[in-house]
Amino acid sequence: MHSILLIAFLAAESSNWWTNYGDPELNRIIDKILASNMDLQVATERIAEARALAGGAKSKLGPSINANSSAQRLRRDFAQNIVRIPQASGAEQSGSFVSPFETGLLQAGLDMKWELDFFGTNRAGYAAAKADALVEEQRQQDLAIIVSAEAARYYFELRGIEERIAITGRNIKAQRDLLSLTTDRAKAGLASQLDIEQQSVLLLNTEANLPPLRADLALHLNRLAVLMGEETFARPRIAPATKSPEVPTVSAAIPGEILKRRPDVRAAEARLAAAMSRLKQARTDLYPKIALNGLVGRQSTSFTTISLGSGNFFNVGPQLVLPWFNFGKIKSNIAANDARVKQERLRV
Repeated sequence: MHSILLIAFLAAESSNWWTNYGDPELNRIIDKILASNMDLQVATERIAEARALAGGAKSKLGPSINANSSAQRLRRDFAQNIVRIPQASGAEQSGSFVSPFETGLLQAGLDMKWELDFFGTNRAGYAAAKADALVEEQRQQDLAIIVSAEAARYYFELRGIEERIAITGRNIKAQRDLLSLTTDRAKAGLASQLDIEQQSVLLLNTEANLPPLRADLALHLNRLAVLMGEETFARPRIAPATKSPEVPTVSAAIPGEILKRRPDVRAAEARLAAAMSRLKQARTDLYPKIALNGLVGRQSTSFTTISLGSGNFFNVGPQLVLPWFNFGKIKSNIAANDARVKQERLRV
């Protein structure tokens, strides 16, 4: 198992490292296992989730624009400092100047907010989210290597058992022929009964090796069946071996190459990068946040007059937010993130 994992880690740059063995049946089995493995499917969805969160973090680097509209029916009176404006001279008046009245209010517009990232708060959040996505990608690759290496181990052990069964069968045939020859020699007076019994015992001992080998073969077939998602005790459709697999060449610089290519090491490095980005983001809470706010739209009391220019409105201006009495909370958050960075450094 360790030698197969070693080859897998050294070939981790290739998504199909097992093809280096040159065994089509092994390729078919591992491809099916990876396609049906539920843990790998969950890991794929985690990658999609992390990438979506990274996209949301990236969107904070630009402005956000929202469309809004409303339709209301209002009742107002003099007590609310709202009075009815008299109509033009000569027009028919209805009701008192200060009597309550009802009116409709239609409003539609756009509001915009853009946080100017002078101190890198949003950039640090985006970097942390990208590192989180990289962690999930490396976790999936690590799981794929372990699953495929386990399948390869069972497959090669299966082929070894098949070869041992074939060798045992040939030995049994040869020993039966030898026993027949010894029996014929004994009839001719060229061998003794002891020779026949010794050859019979040797044959029985060799035949006794077959049941354990066949039981071990069934065990490995069942293990591969479970990994392939087939019936637990159904024999997987494994074609007979046509040739011995080719053992890939392993580089002499093994330790350094393994550390560079091991997905769990890469995931640890990505977790450290994410923790450092979140520490930077926490530190920026000590500084002011500046945002540019804007609002533009139209309002009217009816659909027929909403297109008139007199209903336009807009406002635009900066917004400054300063931390004041929450320095204790900010510093505690910084200390917590600093501790997480130290933890990740110890894991790398």
